Amino acid sequence: MPPEAGAHAVALGIASEHLRQGRFDAAHAVLRRILEESPEELAAIHGLAAEAAARGEPDRAISLLEAALAAHPNDATSLGNLAGLHLAAGRVEAARLCLDRAEALAPQASGLQAMRAQLRAAEGDAAGAIRIATALAEAAPRDSDRRYNLAVLLLGAGQLPEAEAEFRATISLAPQMREAWHNLGQVLAERGAMEEAIGCLRNALLLRPGEPAGVSALADALIGAGQPEAAEAEARRGLVVAPQAPLLLLALARAQLVQGRFAEALAEVARVVRAMPDQPLPFLTLADGFAMSGNAARAAAAAEQAAALAKDAPPLLLSAAQMLLRCGRFEAGWAMMARAAPAGLLSPFATAGGDPPLALPTQPADILRFARVLPLALARGLQPRLFGEGRFAALLASPDAPLDAAPPPPAALPLMALALWLRPDPIAQPLAPMRIDPARVAAWRAALAGRARPVVAIACGHVEAGEPALPEVLAALGGRGTRIGLLAGDSRRDMLADPAMLDAGPYMEDPMEVAAAMLAADLIVAGGGAAGHLAGTLGCAGAVLLPPMADWCWGLPGGASAWYPSLCTLWQRGRDWAPALSQLAAMAEAWDGAAPSPHA
Repeated sequence: MPPEAGAHAVALGIASEHLRQGRFDAAHAVLRRILEESPEELAAIHGLAAEAAARGEPDRAISLLEAALAAHPNDATSLGNLAGLHLAAGRVEAARLCLDRAEALAPQASGLQAMRAQLRAAEGDAAGAIRIATALAEAAPRDSDRRYNLAVLLLGAGQLPEAEAEFRATISLAPQMREAWHNLGQVLAERGAMEEAIGCLRNALLLRPGEPAGVSALADALIGAGQPEAAEAEARRGLVVAPQAPLLLLALARAQLVQGRFAEALAEVARVVRAMPDQPLPFLTLADGFAMSGNAARAAAAAEQAAALAKDAPPLLLSAAQMLLRCGRFEAGWAMMARAAPAGLLSPFATAGGDPPLALPTQPADILRFARVLPLALARGLQPRLFGEGRFAALLASPDAPLDAAPPPPAALPLMALALWLRPDPIAQPLAPMRIDPARVAAWRAALAGRARPVVAIACGHVEAGEPALPEVLAALGGRGTRIGLLAGDSRRDMLADPAMLDAGPYMEDPMEVAAAMLAADLIVAGGGAAGHLAGTLGCAGAVLLPPMADWCWGLPGGASAWYPSLCTLWQRGRDWAPALSQLAAMAEAWDGAAPSPHA
C-alpha cells in the first residue's frame, strides 16, 4: 500500500469523526487537503457530499457525486449515495434509477439493500421496507446501523412501540450515536413520556453540543411538557453559539407564542422569513402564530405559502395540511395531506371491492381522531376491515367494521387513509358520533340514578400533560351537582380536594367503561388528550381545556371545533389557565340543575 494511501485512511477516519460530531468546517478542511493531493479520491468526494448534505446543501452534494460519476461511471457507492440524496429530496424516480444501476454493479451490498428499503417506504410500501430492514438486522443483530435503519422505518410507519425498542437496541450497541438518542427522544415525546424524552434529547445534545436541530427538538419537547420558559432558555443558549441559526430563532418564537408573547414571536419569525424567503419552515411557524391568535385567514394563507415552498417534502406538507384542517379548510387540507401521502396510497379504494384492510395506529388519540370517519364510511357503503390490538382499538369494533387482533396484512393501509379517501367536511356535513354497547351505558346510568344533577364527568388534571391541576378545575366547577372522576394514575390523588367526588378510577383501565361513563354523565370536562378525543368522538356535551398548541381537530382559539362540535373549547392564554377556568365557572353556573343527560 503506498504511504499516501495509509495517510489518507487516517485522514478519512478523522474527517468521518468530525462529520459524526457535527464539526463540518473541520471535516471540510481535512477532505479538501486529501483532494489536493489525490483529486480523484472517491472516499473524500463522498465525504464532502455527506458534509454538504448535512449542512442542508443538497445541490452541492449532488454536483459532487455527479462529477465523481462522470469520472467513475461504475462506482456503486457514488450511485447509492446519489440515490439517497434524490430520495431525501422527494425525487423517487431519480432515486430508483440510481439505485437500480448501483445494485446491478454490487448486488450484495448491504448498504444498497438498506437504501432499497428506504425507497420502498417512499413508494408507499412500508411493510415491504420493514421486511427488508428486518432481514438485514436479523442477519447482523449487533450492527447498530442496521438496527437504527429499521427503527427509522418503523417510526415512519407509525409503529412507535417497535421503533422505540429498536432505537433502544441501537443505543445499547452504539451509545455515542447521537441520531439514535435524538429519534428516541422524538418517539417518547410522541408517546407522551415527556420526562424521558427530554432526557434523551439532552443526551443527543451532549454528543453534539449546540446543534440547532437538537436544540429545536428539545425546545419543542419542553413546550409539550408545559415548560415554555425552559424551552425559551434552551433556544437562547443555542443562539449564543449560532446567533442567526433559523431553527433556533423559530424555536425561540414557538416558546414565546406558547407564553402568549405574540408580537415578540412574530418579530423573530419575520427575521427568519426575510433571511430565508424561499424556505417553508418559517411560514409554518408564522401560521402557528396566526392560529394561536385566532386569525384563521392569515394562518391558512401562511400554511399555503409553506406548502408551495415545500414542494414534495411530506413532513412539511403534512404540517401545512393540518393547519388548513385546523382553520376549517377541510377540502384543501385533505387534498394537501393526500399530496404528502406515499404514491398510490389511495389506489386500493378505487379497485374492485374498494375495502382494503386498515391498520389502526398505536396511540389512543390517533385512533380516536379518525374513528369519526368510520360511520361516514359505513354510510357510503364501505365495509372496513380493521386490524389492531389494544384497549382503544376495541372501541372501534362493530358488526359492520370487525376488528382482527392479528398483525395487519402487507396490503393494510393506515386508518388515516380512510379520511383521505372520503375527505369529510364536518362543516358541510356533520359527522355521526361513535356508538358503543348500550348495555354498558345503561349500567352506568343506573348507578348514577338519583344523584344531584348535573352529573359532570371530569377527565382532566394531568399537569404533566399540559392540563390545569384538578383542584383548580374543581374550584371552577363549584359544588354543584355530582362530580365523578374519570382519572387514572397520580391525578387520582388530587381527588382528595373534593371528598364528595365519585371515584371511577378502578374502571379506567377499560376505555369501553370510560366511554360508557361519559355517555351516562350529563356533561364532560376533559383535557385535549385521549379523554378529550374520546368525548368528542362520542358526541358528549361539555368543555375541553386546551393548551395554546393543540391538535388540529380542536380548531382555533376563539372559535368552535368543527371536528368535535359537541364540546366547547376553552384555551389557555400563554401560561395562564385563569381565563379558561373563568369561562368554565360561567358555564358551570349555566349547567346548574341541568336536565337529565342529553344522551338519554
